[in-house]
Order: sequence, then structure tokens, then C-alpha cells
Amino acid sequence: MVKNKFIISESDRKQILSMYGLMLEATKTKVKLFGKIPNTEPPIDLKKLTILVKQNNLNIRPISQSGPDADGNWDITLELENGKFEIRVKNEDGITIKKELTFNGESEIEVVDLTFDKSSIKDPVTLSRSTLIFLVKNSKTNTPLSDIKVITTIEDEDNEKTEYVYTTDEDGKIQFDFKILNEIFELYKKNELTFNISINDENYRSKNEIINIQKGISQKYTFNLVPKKEFKQDVGDFEKEIFIPKFYESNRFTFYGYSTNPMDDKEDALESAKKDAYNQFLKTIRKKFRNNEKVKNALPEDEEIVFHFPVTEKQYYYIVKYKRRDLKKFVKSLVRVPKDEDIDDFDKNDTIDFEDLSLDIALLKAKTQGKNVFVLIGNDSENMTEVLEKINSNPEFVSNVNTKTVKIKIPVDDTDSNYSKLIDIFSQNRLSMRSFPRIVYLNKDKKILANYDFYTIVVDNKYKL
Repeated sequence: MVKNKFIISESDRKQILSMYGLMLEATKTKVKLFGKIPNTEPPIDLKKLTILVKQNNLNIRPISQSGPDADGNWDITLELENGKFEIRVKNEDGITIKKELTFNGESEIEVVDLTFDKSSIKDPVTLSRSTLIFLVKNSKTNTPLSDIKVITTIEDEDNEKTEYVYTTDEDGKIQFDFKILNEIFELYKKNELTFNISINDENYRSKNEIINIQKGISQKYTFNLVPKKEFKQDVGDFEKEIFIPKFYESNRFTFYGYSTNPMDDKEDALESAKKDAYNQFLKTIRKKFRNNEKVKNALPEDEEIVFHFPVTEKQYYYIVKYKRRDLKKFVKSLVRVPKDEDIDDFDKNDTIDFEDLSLDIALLKAKTQGKNVFVLIGNDSENMTEVLEKINSNPEFVSNVNTKTVKIKIPVDDTDSNYSKLIDIFSQNRLSMRSFPRIVYLNKDKKILANYDFYTIVVDNKYKL
């Protein structure tokens, strides 16, 4: 029989037990969360919102759940521990709002200020299910042509060109998925894009056209290809089809430039070829020099013409050649280069320039450009900072990643669609992600080529493909 009793608080009891290494099961209490989510302009479909409650980085399974209804009213009944928890609301476009609250044992909690930022809501007109269709046909028989490659080139404000390669289906069509089409417009941040279309097939005469595509409008374009054996002279065409050699390929030490297309003016055709070679070279030198306005707007002379049309032709087309050492001398003549620097050394101040792309668009871009995808997974933290410092401290690695891969960041977030898709890719490769941050290399077919965790990167110094 205990003669002297004393009373202690629940928190003191837990502290005493923990001192002796005893495990305590957390006390959970049932609580009803409720509130109203106001609509926005442009409006969102409130019925399609997803509400998630998290505590201690775990999703909490609700006892009961209703809403949101058409007016935005909702309620969830579940069990929580005392302390902080988070409510997340995601709309069908993947936009998420978060609110952190504290639970102190109440039976009900009204959650206010769950409001979507109007500026983040995408206009439903912009995201209408507009379509873009390319139809490729035989000009003589008017029949659709399957397995024809169509190269679409888009140029951004910095004159950087991106190629997208598509192949016609059995009906001679290429139909762009409306979501992919919208993401392409968002990538370039424009409501109208210029597509340079190029079709080259051994059985048909080459086709090159420029078309303007407007955002949110369904459009269809038909390209009629002339069979080579049936080709007949048209007004303004060449007297005969002209063979242009394709074995002049640029490398690290030599740059070949091609005229954009045959031209009526000799000087324009030659200038076009020189610009092509010079722009190739500029992409390989340090950023501080290639972004210099004087350097960008200059045009080198002393080119070597390695191919041009015979003098009997009515139009002009050139392939020119430059040596790297000559182009370096040309750039140095335009700007002052310190003695201890070289224009094509790796820039020690460069960092990995992550692109604001979804995982789907990154894979599409990798496929069209023949690159791999470099993915950095993780949230802002000390570990993430260490990883970025480690990989950015290697100028050669930074240069290779920036020029040879499509590089994106993905947050560790169960509500993020890119994160969910990446988990699916790991499952398809029979792998799992157990810690973060992490670096992953993917090829265009979603095969994981390599992946490294925090300790492998920072301690073992392994993070290259």
C-alpha cells in the first residue's frame, strides 16, 4: 500500500518514462475539421478539389469526409495527435494551397483562409481542348502518308532553337495532345508561336514551311509531298533537283555552316551560312563572352567555302568552314580578354541552369534532342544546399550537364504530379527512392541510367553519369 501519493502532469509522465527508454504510444483524439473554400475568377471546379491532411510527414486517413460541394463547403473527421498538422488542397491543374495549424484537443476546428491565388489559376479558355493536327499526303494520289518524319523547330528570344521530331500515323496524321501543346506554349511564355516545318523523305521532294500556331485555337495543316519520280518544273523552281552533300559535320575543332535554304541573293545565302557556323561556335564558349552584345552581333570573315551550287543554277546555297582557333582569335579581337583567361575555359562561376519544365516535357525534349534527363529530387534543406555546392563546384561537370542534358528539379511532395510520375518510373525500373536529396539520370525511354543519394554525392564524390 502506497502511503504518500503525488500528482504529476501528463507531459512529466512521458518525460520520466522516456528517460528509462520506454516507448510511448501517441495519444490521438477525434476532431472534425470544416470550412469553406471560395471560388476564383476564372472559376475552378470546386467539386474536383482534393483535400489532404498531414501530420509528422504522414498522410492521415479520415474517419469520414464530405465535400467540397458546389459552394466550397467541406468537412473531414479524423484522429490527430496534439501539435502541428497541415492541410493541403489541390485543384485539377495541380495547383496546391497549404495551411499549417495546431491541434490542442478540440472537438471541432474551423479552417479559414484556404483561398487559391487568382493569378495562379489558368484561364479555362487558354486550357481549352484545342488541337493541332498535321496531315501529310501524296500530292498526286491525295492519299495519306504514314511513317513520314516531320521536324518542327521553335526558336526562343535568345535565338536558341529546339527541334521536335514527330512521325505520321497510319492515317498520315500527327495530332498534338492538348496538354502537351499548352505546356509548349507555357515553356515559351507566348500566345503565338512560329513553327518551322521541315519534311525530308527519300521518296518525296523536301518540304519546308513556316506556320504560326495560336494558343487555345484548334488548327489543322495539310502538307502535300511531291514524289521525286513525278517531279515537274514549277515557276521559280530549280531546273533540276540539286544534291547537297551532308557529310560536312561540325566537331570540337571545326565548324561547318549551312545556308538556311537556297536564296536569290548571293550575299544573303553566304551570310546565312556564316551565321550558322558562328552561332554553333558561340554555344561552346564561356557565357560572359557569348552573351556580350558586340560578340553576338558580329560576323567573322575569312570563311572557307567548301560547297556551293554550280554557276548554272538560278539560286545560291553555301556550306562554309571555320577553324576553332580562327574563331577564338576573332572573338578576342572584339573584347578584352585577361591574360589568365581563355574564352572557352570552363566558367568557374557557372551553376547548373535548371529548366522550368514538367517531367513529361523534359522527356519529350530529351527525345527530340537526343539527350538524357538530369533530375535533382529534394526540398530546400541543409542537405540540398550541400549537394548543390558539391556539384556546382565542378565547372566541367556543370558545363556538361548544362549543354548535354535536360535538367530539372522535382520536390519531394506526394501531391506533386511530377514526383508521383517519378515514383512510377522507379517502380517500372524495379527501384525505390528511400532518401533525399537524390540525383537521377533518365534516358528518353524512362530508363534509369544512374541514381545517387546524399552520402554517395557528398561523401563518395559520385554524381556523374
